[in-house]
Amino acid sequence: MRSEIRMMNPVRFPAHTGERIYMLPFERELPSEFSRWQPTVDAMLSGLDGEGPCYLMVDQSTVEVGKSHRRPGLHVDGNWIQPLRCHGTGPPGHKHIGRDYFQYAPETIVLAADVLGAMAYAGEFDAEIGPGGEVETDVSRMDFVPLTPGVAWAGNVTMLHESVPVEKTALRTLVRINAPGYAPAKGAEHEG
Repeated sequence: MRSEIRMMNPVRFPAHTGERIYMLPFERELPSEFSRWQPTVDAMLSGLDGEGPCYLMVDQSTVEVGKSHRRPGLHVDGNWIQPLRCHGTGPPGHKHIGRDYFQYAPETIVLAADVLGAMAYAGEFDAEIGPGGEVETDVSRMDFVPLTPGVAWAGNVTMLHESVPVEKTALRTLVRINAPGYAPAKGAEHEG
């Protein structure tokens, strides 16, 4: 499998209020009750070509020093499957469907955070995908990419990534957009 990640655009975030949004469907414009997130979403989607529904996840949390905000351990997310309301590794309690699941239409996952708390690896890897997207593989030959805060990072559905402990207690905002059928425009990416 191939893990792809590229730096895109600077991103700003609204004030931290502890808000959580889970996979809200939208088409470039958010519903009015989520309008405070529109500039963030616009920056994250800038440089992507495509059309159709996207899905927004926002998680604003207090993260204690030495703890991870989100999911620790190497994993991939897979495609977002709206009818099942789950990612590409299948809903909880269902049989894992492995590599075949990642044969769906191309999809870009865009991540942005305001505090460093995640890293990714770019390159080829050979591993079975576990029931929750978990991956056990040697990353020593892959490119290590710390997901710098304040920047949108675009990856494919097999982007190998993990949450890492924060260096000090912080209010952290993480925004993810799953964009089925979208891809970075040529020349849109930045070195990273």
